[in-house]
Amino acid sequence: SVILTASWGIVASAFAASGGVTARNREDPDNIVAAARTEAAAIAGTEAAATRLADGFWPERLNLPACNGALVVRGKPATVQQTRLSLEVSCGAPFWRVFVPVVVEGNRRVIVLAHDAAAGSILGHQDLTYSDRAITPSGGGFQFEHELLGAKLLRTASAGQVILPGWVRRVPAVRRGHPVVVIGRTASLTVRTSGIAATDAAIAEHVRVRNPSSGREIDAIVSGLDSVEIVLD
Repeated sequence: SVILTASWGIVASAFAASGGVTARNREDPDNIVAAARTEAAAIAGTEAAATRLADGFWPERLNLPACNGALVVRGKPATVQQTRLSLEVSCGAPFWRVFVPVVVEGNRRVIVLAHDAAAGSILGHQDLTYSDRAITPSGGGFQFEHELLGAKLLRTASAGQVILPGWVRRVPAVRRGHPVVVIGRTASLTVRTSGIAATDAAIAEHVRVRNPSSGREIDAIVSGLDSVEIVLD
């Protein structure tokens, strides 16, 4: 069996295959690199991504036996600011694996401010928009609007700025024991009633709401300040 690990600048191998590897039964290093780069682009989640091997990794030094089946590639989901990924490429028969460091270059769609906003602002749909930004180690940011709806902006920021995690704090839009407006919707009908929130919850989060008359609880989604929505059958 073969287990080979790689760091950004170091390749260390432990090879114990009987008979050794020759040019005729060697897995083409290009196949390993191509598999890792394809998976890295998929994990990065951007159609425009370009990939390259990280400096210090030398594929020509890979001396692994030819795989009798398809190569399997595994990697962890990337964050917006992640530009380097370590992909595990493995073979089932004969068993071996190698960790290939890949650099991702390209753009990623992130949330930016739609207009100037002051510290203390509670972010809503109208405050947010999307922009394609280069993936950088310090880029950061959010990809989904629901992650920011109802969040409190902790600093003044300008239109077009990427909103970083440290700039916001999630705050409840409904509070436990407080009355809320319950909006029920069907394809052709909207019904409004009142209820009592069973817990604190921020916008886009689920919350249990109690009917003050019957005591029955239902599951709803927070849609705004002291407002929740349910889908009616």
